[in-house]
Amino acid sequence: MLVESSTYENKVRYQHAQASHQWSVVESPHKLSISNIDGGVYFVFPSEKNNVIVPAIELARVLFLNNFHLTRTAFRPNGLQSLATVERLGENAEIRFNRLSDYPLSNLTSQTALKHLVWLLLSEDNRRSFNSIYQKFIECSDQNWHFDFEPPDLTLWKFSAKGYFEGDDFFVNEINEMHSNKIDGLPDIHIYHPNKKEPIFIDKLTEGGSKPPRMTISGKPDALDFKSGVNPKRKHSIFKSDELKQRIHLQTNIAVQAGTISPRRKPKIDIDDALPANTTGLNQGKGNGDAKEFDYQVNTGSEDDITLTEANCSDRLEVMRSVINQMVAMYGHIKVLEINTYKCPNPNKAVRGYYYDGTQEPRVFLWGQLLVGEREIHILEVDNSGENTKKISTPVIEFGLGITACAAVKKIMQAYVDAGMKWDTSVITTNASSAKYINHPAGKFETGDEAHINRWLGYFTKQFREMGLISDQASTSTN
Repeated sequence: MLVESSTYENKVRYQHAQASHQWSVVESPHKLSISNIDGGVYFVFPSEKNNVIVPAIELARVLFLNNFHLTRTAFRPNGLQSLATVERLGENAEIRFNRLSDYPLSNLTSQTALKHLVWLLLSEDNRRSFNSIYQKFIECSDQNWHFDFEPPDLTLWKFSAKGYFEGDDFFVNEINEMHSNKIDGLPDIHIYHPNKKEPIFIDKLTEGGSKPPRMTISGKPDALDFKSGVNPKRKHSIFKSDELKQRIHLQTNIAVQAGTISPRRKPKIDIDDALPANTTGLNQGKGNGDAKEFDYQVNTGSEDDITLTEANCSDRLEVMRSVINQMVAMYGHIKVLEINTYKCPNPNKAVRGYYYDGTQEPRVFLWGQLLVGEREIHILEVDNSGENTKKISTPVIEFGLGITACAAVKKIMQAYVDAGMKWDTSVITTNASSAKYINHPAGKFETGDEAHINRWLGYFTKQFREMGLISDQASTSTN
């Protein structure tokens, strides 16, 4: 979790301004003598214009130590063998976790984490490199131990990092993006974990059991306490960091098999902001406390892990569809590319207002894609109907150069859900070259009342004009 040139306040990290640098690996790095700098171990990557100098522990962090569980595995005598075994079965391969493995089950739902796991376990070179962490640890005879390992073959990999220049050399503090070379020729992969349960949600568990279970939880974020003992039976407190973009380009199919099937009712969750925050800690080995185990993950924040599931359009979103179509009719140079509706992505924590009132159905949002001249414009509208929902606006976004629309919308909607069903403007700003927020007309406009639609059209017209998308002369009809 801790990265050079950063400060922390509980779980929140604040980064200091640093230079950025990108490089491709053209040959194996050589190890820098530990006496050359500060006693640490460094790897020197030759590149076209300069040398890139990376601390060994930072390179290992982004390659292997993606969570606390893999870090613990690295310092066990039997290494990866204690985590899972690999068995070749004809044209397929099976990864089997043992029952005592502490690899987090939450990672088995992440495509990014699964690809990393396959890359790590199916390559003898990668296994050798990972297990060299423990080997170097026990071989060290110095009074002060310095992290060391033997990296795997990284030829043709691409990295992006933050740090500082000294002359022609770039010293890395943090690697924030990495792309592997294309890895093909792998078998189809089946992953089995005996502790993973596949829930089947049913209406009733027993005859007469008509009421679903009800839970009341704190609305405050979990508080990190380094001294707290951990209760291994409690769910982990997951903190997903998007500060490392890890892209391992595998050409294979990966399927996860659950150990058991678990029929259950979907609980109704009440969130009470008056309740004290849950405590999360790091003392996994003690198991004598009541805190949740802190599960800090740097490799599960990819848009590949966010699923957009199509959903039926609600009455409220039909009004938005009507507004868009009327605007297209008014201005001949505006074309509809697509208008689709999806369920909001699953939240990473309990969130008030994620489900429609009195149901366990996630809210639905509309994604409208327009072509205005040569500019592609995206409209996002969430159906936030209900008694106690927050009032939200409608973002109109033009994505930046090189930004993939689908990936950006996934990130924006995941951030919307995780922020408590409100727009995280920092995520929108990061992905957009231009963005406007259109307020909703007052009143129950979801009824499709003509006056409300006309008022909403006026709001859209004003913002489109400010974005340089329309002019008064472009109108082909009037209301």
